[in-house]
Amino acid sequence: MNKFTGAPKKIIGSGISSSIFGYDAINKENIDSLIRNFLNFNEEFFKVDAANLITSKIQQSKEMFVVSYQQTYSSIPVFNGIVTVAAKNNRIMLFKSNYHPDISIPTTLSITKTN
Repeated sequence: MNKFTGAPKKIIGSGISSSIFGYDAINKENIDSLIRNFLNFNEEFFKVDAANLITSKIQQSKEMFVVSYQQTYSSIPVFNGIVTVAAKNNRIMLFKSNYHPDISIPTTLSITKTN
């Protein structure tokens, strides 16, 4: 568990069927949509807002897909804000996250003149 957010950092198991999220079979055309549906469905538990993720890498090896996402804040990449989800045989098997949910910092440059 992430000691600051209480969200899980990593979950590995026998998997959740992709059909729960509307996908009977996983392929390279639908893997990103499937995982985003999975993250949206579990947003409160994982404390990950899929709208703040950009897909950084999709890897496929036979029946295994591994998708990595980069977290952004106001379209700026968040340092080490990585979420990874793996699926195999039409089941989501792994979730790993270093997502930072409560970012609130200014993102515009401001320079003031001082004496």
